[in-house]
Amino acid sequence: MAYIVGLGILVGLQVACQRTRSNDKQVYPIASESHGPVAAASATQTPASPERPENVLVWIETTPPGAAIVRVTDRFVLGWTPETIEFRRSSKPVAIRLEMNGFLPELRDVPVAEDGQVSVTLKPVADKQSVVNSGAKTRK
Repeated sequence: MAYIVGLGILVGLQVACQRTRSNDKQVYPIASESHGPVAAASATQTPASPERPENVLVWIETTPPGAAIVRVTDRFVLGWTPETIEFRRSSKPVAIRLEMNGFLPELRDVPVAEDGQVSVTLKPVADKQSVVNSGAKTRK
């Protein structure tokens, strides 16, 4: 009786393995000594070249960190630095503005043809005292 149960399990496993193999999208033949060389038709089959993903990832960082990453076209805040932003792949760059209180905004055209990185050092806004001492005219 145990022999029949064991035989049934082996047959079930073999059927399951065959179904799994038949569901594969592409089967690559394996040459072995018992089967001889791979047929000429199989040798001409090559796997499809991997497609480039639709989107790219761009790491954006500022010194100091914490600046808002704003898309210029619609003023949409994409995130805050440092952050990896996902863009649709394009040959045209995406214009962003980096904004932070106490610092001058910085505009950048971010290339989005490939994954990349943008690093920007923000410049502090000049305080009133330095403007007065610079010789600029002031109201009295």
